[in-house]
Amino acid sequence: MAYKLPYTIPNPVPFNDCTIERDTFKVYYRGRLLSKKRRFEYKCSQCDSISISSRGNQMNRKFPWTCDSCCRKSEWATFTREERQQRQKKTIDHNRQKHIRERNSKMMKHQWQDPDSYWNTTHIPPMLKPKVREKMSQIMKNKLMNDKDFRIEFLERMKNNARGTLIKFQEPKGKLIILRSTYELRVATYLNEQGLDWQYEPKTFYIESLNKTYTPDFYVPQFDVWIEVKGFWQNQSESKWNEFCKTHNNALLFKCDIENLENGASLEDQINYI
Repeated sequence: MAYKLPYTIPNPVPFNDCTIERDTFKVYYRGRLLSKKRRFEYKCSQCDSISISSRGNQMNRKFPWTCDSCCRKSEWATFTREERQQRQKKTIDHNRQKHIRERNSKMMKHQWQDPDSYWNTTHIPPMLKPKVREKMSQIMKNKLMNDKDFRIEFLERMKNNARGTLIKFQEPKGKLIILRSTYELRVATYLNEQGLDWQYEPKTFYIESLNKTYTPDFYVPQFDVWIEVKGFWQNQSESKWNEFCKTHNNALLFKCDIENLENGASLEDQINYI
């Protein structure tokens, strides 16, 4: 019996080598019309990204000649609220099936047992791979450090999208700001009652030893002190704060410290001068 070679999927036709007639869904390569199943590269009509598809796939799409991401966004925008809720419920019900849960559980166990093999698998989106994340993080840090307008816009967007309780408050100079916790609200109220001039997150610092950025919560010019308000510590936040304290006057306020200030304690007693 002759050995049969396994079937291999041919590489898609490069974008620059094919001629696309979008109105008639015809794609030519070297003067020949491609079959409905032959894959080729095309440019998305909305985001200009290069994607891979086939003529048959494009004919069946509700929004042809768009990439998968733009197609899903366009379809989602046409749904009513009830249709969106039905689709979300369908997704939730699908993920609750026993075999789906077992598959996800097996994948997660494998991830914990051997993280390297998990992150090297092909089904992980590129944006989640460590090397890509590190590169994107470095690009963002450079923009935050060198582009003032981008930094201001980014910080405002982060404030508006912050998790937790968002509280509107007015700085002494009249600027309306967004506080992210009731602890920060209590500290801002205390500073106002003491007649102190203060600023909320006025500056972002670069911690060279950690290659990370850090933004303290409050700055009080009268004492030249930076104040950080915390409900609890995360390892990454604590390491950045410890490095920051080596070069700046600081005051770290937890819940008990805020209560002491409200009961008559002085802010100067909380300050650590370098």
